[in-house]
Amino acid sequence: MTSRITGEGSVHISPEQEDYLRETEITLTATPEPGFAFVRWIGQVTGSANPLEFPIRRNSLVTAIFEPAETTYLLEIDTLGSGTVEVSPEGSEFTAGTDVTLTPKPDAGFVFHRWTGAAGGSAVPLVINMDSAKAITAEFVSNQSYERWTLDHFGALASDESIAGRMADPDGDGRVNSEEFALVSDPNQAHSMPQVSTSLVPIGGKPYFTLSWQQRSAAVITPEVAADLIGFAPATVTTISEEPVEGTTGIIAKSIRLSEPIPHSWRGMRLKIDLP
Repeated sequence: MTSRITGEGSVHISPEQEDYLRETEITLTATPEPGFAFVRWIGQVTGSANPLEFPIRRNSLVTAIFEPAETTYLLEIDTLGSGTVEVSPEGSEFTAGTDVTLTPKPDAGFVFHRWTGAAGGSAVPLVINMDSAKAITAEFVSNQSYERWTLDHFGALASDESIAGRMADPDGDGRVNSEEFALVSDPNQAHSMPQVSTSLVPIGGKPYFTLSWQQRSAAVITPEVAADLIGFAPATVTTISEEPVEGTTGIIAKSIRLSEPIPHSWRGMRLKIDLP
């Protein structure tokens, strides 16, 4: 029994001995070198089974054929938010050089925001070439989220923190984006003003401060007061009204009144804005 190889690999014969009795069961096991793959057997015995078992009936020469293996790479897809990603062609392991198309599918109430990881930007669909292993995340955001708002107002610049960042002020009006978002003003128009109004209401002969504004429901706005314009603390308030603004989605009109009359030591009031 003699074995040979073509390509890069080795063959193990079991049992391993010089001579064999007729009808002895022989097992040949082909082991490729890194970068090669076993393809088939040729000679007195043929096929692609590995290991290969057969009874020996005469002097036999069998050759194991090894060929360079196709390089494959893994593609890992993850999501943030609520949605899925369609992969075409389907699969998670691809031959090197394969073009793969990724199409985000947001769930109801969400929109696709951007790609992160081995790909960036917000192209839909996204075509990638599998020239290496890749891990890519599709980010989906709520229709009422800050991220969606930046897409609506800044478009392709939504990923630029100097333009769309929460502390950025692209229109130079002194109000950063987080304030513009929460208080429903336009970050690209300096003359666009938040809808905020104040008044003093006498109750029992004492002045009570009232405040009304429009805000996005995704924002948490807390009135704060201070005696020195530095040590602001949450005010105790009574909600007068809170209702959706007609013709809008996710915008509410709110009115509150301080639960205590204005003290002589009171020096200032502000709205503290928190975004999810």
